[in-house]
Amino acid sequence: MISTQIIIMAKVPVAGISKIRLIPELGIKKTEQLAKMLFQHTIDEAIAENIGPVKLCVTPCIDHESWQQFNIPEHVLWQQHDGDLGERLTTISYQATQQQLPYLIIGTDCPTLNRNVLLSAAQALQYSDTCIIPVSDGGYALLGLHQHHDSNFDRIPWSTTQVCALTEQIITALKWSISKLQKLHKDILC
Repeated sequence: MISTQIIIMAKVPVAGISKIRLIPELGIKKTEQLAKMLFQHTIDEAIAENIGPVKLCVTPCIDHESWQQFNIPEHVLWQQHDGDLGERLTTISYQATQQQLPYLIIGTDCPTLNRNVLLSAAQALQYSDTCIIPVSDGGYALLGLHQHHDSNFDRIPWSTTQVCALTEQIITALKWSISKLQKLHKDILC
């Protein structure tokens, strides 16, 4: 049986906090609805196959009342630390290694990242040091690891077309094996 942590990096899906770049195109209410749908989809898919423990790493804060509408147990919530995305991912990755299980780090903005894809990634980690699922915009939808190294998230120009390629270069430089799974496509609006 596979036992792999799934760590979901998430902003609280409320108007003005999540998916703010879409507000001019969709309006504030539809942007909030989209954020909630993507968030719920990610949670549902992460728990569907019972791959292992699911941790929800949230911002802006754990006690935000909006989390309550999703009926998430408190022990599942982790607070994201301050800093840019690389700093937050570094902290989360380090914390995940304390559980002594391989882990998959995902976000909530790729609706094609479903339970079957998560299971494939967990299976890939049985034979590889890392796995990555690239997305069509040059980033990645998932990074799977057995161990932490700060360089995996250091000096990455986030939200650019270089994210996945640079991450692969870093992993190769560490001499870790990598399983690169099939590229996914994000919703054009996400």
